[in-house]
Amino acid sequence: MKFIEEQQTKLEQAKKILQELGLPPAQYNDRSAWVFLALANVKPNERWAVVTAPLLPTYVIMDFIRNHYGKDYKPNSRETIRRQTLHQFEQARIVDRNRDDPTRATNSRAPRITRGFQ
Repeated sequence: MKFIEEQQTKLEQAKKILQELGLPPAQYNDRSAWVFLALANVKPNERWAVVTAPLLPTYVIMDFIRNHYGKDYKPNSRETIRRQTLHQFEQARIVDRNRDDPTRATNSRAPRITRGFQ
């Protein structure tokens, strides 16, 4: 039961951070919070001090959410995550598209990256 409480606590903390970053309500929902947690590489039982900025393609973000938070997005949800979460994170300067190679196509299986966590 403690693990589920840790998952829920991290989810609520991530939503609060997104709200405090000034994102509109549509971007501090559960999906956006889970994506934010994946981009920050923060697992339920970890402190926010462990934040890193790994290069993550969308399918790896979805794997992280499934493996660490128990939310299973189906493969056809990739585009929804890209369009309704990552795009808005990019506009808010929370993420940079393809930090390591800005010329790479958006739908490439190669990484997207967080910004400003390090």
